[in-house]
Amino acid sequence: MSKVRYLLDENVNRAIQRQLRRLEPNIKVIAVGEPGAPPAGSSDSEILEWIEKNGYILVTENRSTMPVHLKEHWAKGGHAPGVFFPSPFRFPFSSH
Repeated sequence: MSKVRYLLDENVNRAIQRQLRRLEPNIKVIAVGEPGAPPAGSSDSEILEWIEKNGYILVTENRSTMPVHLKEHWAKGGHAPGVFFPSPFRFPFSSH
């Protein structure tokens, strides 16, 4: 069974990466712009092609353009091992 691997896009807070590694030191979590990952400034389409080729699950907070590019990627016959859109944290006792 292959190990699950994650690619964090440039919009994801790196605290997520640190916490995942702290909780599971053997987890493979890289971020766009790091060695072995797509270069900083890569387009959504380039990132989707990269995760398909390399078998990574994408973690992105890009809810504006990534869904559009993901749909186009699928329409061209592409696939994605997985795409996570984490929910923004909301403090449970906010004043609004």
